Amino acid sequence: MLKRSSRRIAARWLVSAMSLAAMPQGLVSASPQFAGEATEFDIRVNGVPLRARAIRVALPRQALVAALLREWAEMAAGPPLHVETVQRTILGRQVGFLHETVTLKAIDASRTEVHVAVRDLREPVAAQPRLPIVLPRSLSLLSVVEQGAGRGAAQTVSLSSRVAVSHTVTAFATALRAAGWSLSPAFRAPSQRGVVLWATREDSQMQAVVVPSGEGSTVIAQVSVHAR
Repeated sequence: MLKRSSRRIAARWLVSAMSLAAMPQGLVSASPQFAGEATEFDIRVNGVPLRARAIRVALPRQALVAALLREWAEMAAGPPLHVETVQRTILGRQVGFLHETVTLKAIDASRTEVHVAVRDLREPVAAQPRLPIVLPRSLSLLSVVEQGAGRGAAQTVSLSSRVAVSHTVTAFATALRAAGWSLSPAFRAPSQRGVVLWATREDSQMQAVVVPSGEGSTVIAQVSVHAR
């Protein structure tokens, strides 16, 4: 069993790492023996600007959750959001104008993948981004995640469908063609549970995966623009 002091050191490091999303590099004190190299990026989710960080920590998920909650309680930052599911833990807190959301997902019994998103409430929300297609009636928008700026911004579009995968693929492909996209033949995903679509339009490329979800299906489409 991991010693409590080790958990606390890692939790304190992660608190510092979370602050990095809104503060200069010099304010971070790292303990590299507990955390791997982090990836940092700016994104917009449905127009909301966020600074994000992804990192892997050498601690079990529940041990890290407990240590983080203790650190937050000692900082007296207000009551945190705490949601547990089988796949992940979601923690949230508000510190001044900053709202932090931390998602922890177990990699295995001893390692955790951590995603941190920080929202500065003083920053304006951008207009809803333009979608790559006109949605058919069977599809509903869940979210649009953008990374980058201007026309070259990459998009990840998540859609929910009321119908099964085969019908969703047909409706989605029809909408793509109507919007000027050229499609490659669809093929089954390696899991055999979903269908993958590739499409191009001028200097844009799209990869879309359609998978079953409940009585319907879900579409995750990633759109990127390549410089000419």
